[in-house]
Amino acid sequence: MKKVRLLEFVTEEKISKAGKPYKVATAMFEGEIAPRTGFVDREMAGWQEGMEVLAVLFDEEYNGKIYKKFKVAGELEFLKAEVASLADRVNKLEGGTTPAQKENPKDDLVEEPVDDDGLPF
Repeated sequence: MKKVRLLEFVTEEKISKAGKPYKVATAMFEGEIAPRTGFVDREMAGWQEGMEVLAVLFDEEYNGKIYKKFKVAGELEFLKAEVASLADRVNKLEGGTTPAQKENPKDDLVEEPVDDDGLPF
């Protein structure tokens, strides 16, 4: 997810094989060499050329070919980015590493000894 500037934005209405209507958007983002496509979302209704928008840019493989796609950055993507940012900041303050940077983060887990005498105290 990142904030990108829209250079071109065009929507098109289509009909699926099942006869259901849907809208597809084609967008050219600043810094990209090829346009990206995606399904139109309610949040895209206000998008205009020149705007900065939060979008998820990704590549998708279909039948051996790579397609450039985009979608509106939803709340889940936003929260994931915020959590990752906070984790990085905390680790910088503590001087540690993130679990993703460790080869086996489970190595840090310490198992408590088990008392097998069956007494509740």
